[in-house]
Amino acid sequence: MLYISKFYAKTAIENEIFPNTVFLNQVHGDKVININSSNYQNLYEGDALITSTKNISLCIKTADCQAVQVIDPINHEIANIHIGWRGLVKAILQKTFEQMLGNTKDYIVNISPSLGVCCSEFSDPYNELPKKYHRYITARDNRYYVDLWGALDNDLKYAGVSDTNRYRECTRCVSKYYSYRRGDTARMYSVIRIID
Repeated sequence: MLYISKFYAKTAIENEIFPNTVFLNQVHGDKVININSSNYQNLYEGDALITSTKNISLCIKTADCQAVQVIDPINHEIANIHIGWRGLVKAILQKTFEQMLGNTKDYIVNISPSLGVCCSEFSDPYNELPKKYHRYITARDNRYYVDLWGALDNDLKYAGVSDTNRYRECTRCVSKYYSYRRGDTARMYSVIRIID
């Protein structure tokens, strides 16, 4: 079984290039949608997609949030998860894993470029984030910053995932990426697909 896992910076993709692509109306929530050959043409509201169906692309759009692509090579299942700080707090990663078939120790996880700790300023993180994430808060020049990469990496490790590949580039700092915090309105695409 082969898998395609790609992150597109400032390049739009079209359905002609990736036929049978599933998009979501993303809402920074915790809803997980299971996709198969009978429902892939529907538009759903949610922030995570799972499928074991070949030749269906799962697409997540981001512009600072983390797109987390999961491959289960044992059960031939994939997931694509949109994780901003709200999704992190709502445990969308854990809720996606609960709906997948396999054991997290077998998963391969790829994480898109996203907002680095250098630019992830929060106005009131001690009230916005649960206590388990407080150790990722730092103060600098009378401002608060949160290491969202570290928080997610710890959640992955706690879940039992050891094979993780992360782009370590901040979307706000690196101009080849779209960034909501920099004022961009366009989005990057993260696509994963099982192929024959």
